[in-house]
Amino acid sequence: MTTATLDPGTPLPEDAVRERPGLLRTLRHTRALCGRNLRTLVLRTPQLLLVDAVRPVLLTLLFTYVLGGSIMLPGGEPYLSYLLPGILVQQVAFSSAIIAAGMSVDIRNGILDRFRSLPIARSAYLIARILSDTVRMLLSVALVVVVGLALGFRFGGGLLAGAAGLLLVLAFGVAFAWVSVAVATAMRDPETAQGVWFITLMPLLFASSIFASPSNMPGWLQPVVKANPLTVVSDATRGLLLGGPVATPVWQSAAWIAGITVVFFALAVRGYRRVA
Repeated sequence: MTTATLDPGTPLPEDAVRERPGLLRTLRHTRALCGRNLRTLVLRTPQLLLVDAVRPVLLTLLFTYVLGGSIMLPGGEPYLSYLLPGILVQQVAFSSAIIAAGMSVDIRNGILDRFRSLPIARSAYLIARILSDTVRMLLSVALVVVVGLALGFRFGGGLLAGAAGLLLVLAFGVAFAWVSVAVATAMRDPETAQGVWFITLMPLLFASSIFASPSNMPGWLQPVVKANPLTVVSDATRGLLLGGPVATPVWQSAAWIAGITVVFFALAVRGYRRVA
């Protein structure tokens, strides 16, 4: 009896059944790829990590000391207290653009094609990409909080409410991460993907309550600003970090996060299947 062998470059027959890795193997593959992403970020592109961390700090300093004095707030609260929760929200939103760029680079350079030829779980790459970038978001959020505390920011709502506010920010960042994955798989070019994401984010950022109160904006613009998900999440984060009414903005934020995640998770997975 002879044993048939296949050349490594020969495609599998149509009736061949590919092995589906179990949950434990998928978790191991995900952990390995997540470590690969973090090592690449720290060792090969540390400037990207540095820029991502420095940007929100510069915005906090510039808006607090340069523009803060000219921005009127209802109730006369300190501008830093109003600004910092919004900076956290804009940071995770902006930081998600890096996901689109990084994944587009992997698509263009054929990294996904190499992974497809290896006996690893197909979903491991996508899960690892989201996890590693969530770690990066967490580090940048922690840095902004440390800088804010050094400048005089205080958690007026208590530590537990403050922790809940930071978790809300990270959940919003993960939701936007799925948007970035969907953009990356649709554009497949890092410059185009990052440019599209940036153009989309800019009006959302400035037509929100991140930097100024909607009450100071033109009347026709206020309904748009109040409906903006960045405004909703910023208001909920302020309520949790500073103390104040949180019930309505928190459930609205949860609805936005769930809606964005469901819609763009489906689009991201469909796009990922096309390229991987």
